[in-house]
Amino acid sequence: MVKRYSKNLEKENILLSDERTLLSNERTFLAYINIALTSLLLGLALLQIAQLPQFPSNLAYIGIFAIFVAIITLITGFILYIQRKKEILSIERIKIT
Repeated sequence: MVKRYSKNLEKENILLSDERTLLSNERTFLAYINIALTSLLLGLALLQIAQLPQFPSNLAYIGIFAIFVAIITLITGFILYIQRKKEILSIERIKIT
């Protein structure tokens, strides 16, 4: 009876580790979204500030660059999230009998 308990516990640990890995992947994707939104807001703020007469117009270029970085970060994060999720779900686990 002890063997059955330990085998079931091992199966449970494998399932839990898969879930933790998936949640970690999602948390990383949310970090990419956070960085993208921060860059986007920075870019929009710089574009608004560049319209004021007392600030140089060079800020507009920096703002456009920050928006570009936000878009690239979001696309990269999404692609990596999908790739890693497929990798995690395709890993074959050792069958415990």
